[in-house]
Amino acid sequence: MRSEIKLHFALLFGAASLASVIASAPSMASAQQPTGAAAAPLPFDSAVEIGTLSNGMRYYIRENHKPEKRAELRLVVNAGSVLEDEDQRGLAHMVEHMAFRGTKRFAGNQISSYLESVGMRYGPDINAFTSFDETVYMITIPTDTAAIVDKGFEILAEWAHNVAFDPAQIEKERPVVIEEWRLGQGAENRMQNKWFPVLFTGSKYGERIPIGLKSVLETYKPATLRRFYDTWYRPDLMAVVAVGDFDKRQIEGLITRYLGAIPRAISPKARPLSPVPPQAGTLVSINSDKEATRSTIRLLYKQPKRFNTTSATYRQHLVEGLFGSMLNDRFAEITQKPNPPFITAYAGQGDLVRSAEAFSLTAVVADNGIRRGLNALLTEGERVKKFGFLQSELDRARKDTQRGIEQAYAERDKTNSNVYADAYSSAFLESEPSTSIQYDLDAITRLLPGITLAEVNKLAGAWMTDKNRVLATTSPDKAGIVNPAPGELLLAFDAVKGANIAAYSETSLSGQLVDKDPTGGKVVSERQIKEVGITEWTLSNGVRVLLKPTDFNADQIT
Repeated sequence: MRSEIKLHFALLFGAASLASVIASAPSMASAQQPTGAAAAPLPFDSAVEIGTLSNGMRYYIRENHKPEKRAELRLVVNAGSVLEDEDQRGLAHMVEHMAFRGTKRFAGNQISSYLESVGMRYGPDINAFTSFDETVYMITIPTDTAAIVDKGFEILAEWAHNVAFDPAQIEKERPVVIEEWRLGQGAENRMQNKWFPVLFTGSKYGERIPIGLKSVLETYKPATLRRFYDTWYRPDLMAVVAVGDFDKRQIEGLITRYLGAIPRAISPKARPLSPVPPQAGTLVSINSDKEATRSTIRLLYKQPKRFNTTSATYRQHLVEGLFGSMLNDRFAEITQKPNPPFITAYAGQGDLVRSAEAFSLTAVVADNGIRRGLNALLTEGERVKKFGFLQSELDRARKDTQRGIEQAYAERDKTNSNVYADAYSSAFLESEPSTSIQYDLDAITRLLPGITLAEVNKLAGAWMTDKNRVLATTSPDKAGIVNPAPGELLLAFDAVKGANIAAYSETSLSGQLVDKDPTGGKVVSERQIKEVGITEWTLSNGVRVLLKPTDFNADQIT
């Protein structure tokens, strides 16, 4: 169980991550309204049984046999810390904890004891998290015993509607969450709590960190806790996700039996969407901590949230993924040079919170390297704005993306149930479909050749603007490290914009890596090690080769 600051950022490092993100992660819509075929809605994976119970609760069911005799269950609640009242700061997370401290049918720790008795472990098999916008409960159960499967859905229903909030149990859990608050105040969290209010200037998100306020956690009354639960834990804000080695019709019956029995909410309070308002210019937050271990630069260009629901937005997501892949390749190239300005750097476009997304440039730099690292990030961004990418870079990114989706397709039968469960949880929360791997393969194969260099290049100017920009730096607070002042860092933006920046160039390799193929040897002996399925070859030059065929990964040799 944990509180989680869930900045979604689907950072697109390369083709493999792009291919895996396409089907499940929130994506970006194009600026223009699509028409015709481009306006066609994206199809949800037909392998998923989707329905709505009479009380308004959604459900997603998929049969999947990896791993065998196991199922992933999720209770997804579209409510998190951003919905807390002022006297409830930290109580969305506390509600999550109290779900494991007793319900109407399971007193005290009976749920935890039962799940552990059937072989489940806290962390890998039993967990939950609370974020700004959602709370998700996750359990893994064995499916070879019908009674255990039945009990799993009964537990989900209890969490959804019958948490007890026994005063004695609250007092037992109160110090646990306060200790979690204390332990969560490590260097990164302490600094994050300073720059988040800057990032979310004018938004409730800046005031609703999921772990909450210690003063509230120490003094809240049980009625205040129950008020959050009664207001936001209701069927129309919930979904059940079940993926695993089972019969989906049987699972649909259990969902209807247990979750469908929860009454529909009467006069429910509207679930608000907290905006992240636009800002003029650049906001700067410089932070340090004695326990910090590295210096990091985060430059975020905030944007309104867009939705990936049509063929046009799917294509635009693909365009934006190619942009991120090519920029990250340039950053990686810089890190291979002598004395680079950053240890690592990356760019990404993705969701920030439910109402906003952002394009981000991030770099980890050496001590006292913030000025130099920021200058390098800005310079590469400005280089792309002025000159764009090369056709050869786009060609490579296309090939990498195609190879990535083909590899993902080849591995489709090995997809773990928890991957699907997480994807469908996000689909519910983000109101976006999760497409099938077959759709992704067909769509990417069809769309990639038509994506032009011009449409990729224009993203630089659209994303990296002088508005809605936030610069946050974090670094160790120790002797010898001097943090730059905000004014110094702001000067870097104008300096780079006026600098004489050369266009990016690359040198093509001429000829072949090897002018002449070497003379081959031969296998002089072969031995079978049947106990472990290995074939041993001895070559004519004395080299021993151990060969073991496996089906772990398709089309790969290690």
